[in-house]
Amino acid sequence: MRRKGPNRPISKICRAGSPVAGWAGPLQFDDTTYFVQEATDELKKSELALYLYVPDLDAAYQRALNAGAISIAEPAEQYHGDSLAILADKWGNQWYLAYATVTLDDDQVRERRQAEEAKDN
Repeated sequence: MRRKGPNRPISKICRAGSPVAGWAGPLQFDDTTYFVQEATDELKKSELALYLYVPDLDAAYQRALNAGAISIAEPAEQYHGDSLAILADKWGNQWYLAYATVTLDDDQVRERRQAEEAKDN
């Protein structure tokens, strides 16, 4: 069973010129556009983590590696029902790329988490 919800593709990533120092431009995710910019003396660096659902996790992971991202965790199914990969960009931001593989209720998530913790011990 597939989870309904945010499995929407990143439709376009583009760079735009900017009158400010450093790189700046729009990042479009489906119908939402985010504006991103490198830190400057006036705009201090702020690391963040983004959790994005993608339609093809393996392809998105490979595109990110090809673009220079550093792998923190390769794509793998998680106890909560998402397949997940974690990458870092050169600015220290973490990108969690996910694909919802199953729909689980709270009890199922709890059971799967406990089973995973038992394997680790």
